[in-house]
Amino acid sequence: MGKTQNAFFAYPSSKPTLSESIKIAIEELNKKESIFIQSWEQCKIGGKLIIFEICSTIDQSDIFMADLTGLNANVMFELGYAIAKNKRIWLIFDTSVMSCL
Repeated sequence: MGKTQNAFFAYPSSKPTLSESIKIAIEELNKKESIFIQSWEQCKIGGKLIIFEICSTIDQSDIFMADLTGLNANVMFELGYAIAKNKRIWLIFDTSVMSCL
């Protein structure tokens, strides 16, 4: 079997039902031996600025995953950071959510 891929999943905290669905999906996917996904909520902050911990976690990840439903500014920054670090990108968008752009 190949190496387990590490992934970081960014999503906004402002949509509780969406974030709950993502957390459940992460839990289910982490049962597989081929991938380990960590969300921004699982970063160990411990008195540090959260952005430094998130960037460090993205640095250590093979894949960057993000939910772009609602175009959250923090998620967009993290996506740009992951692109600059040449990470593989996997994006999701909930088309059932109405958004004003």
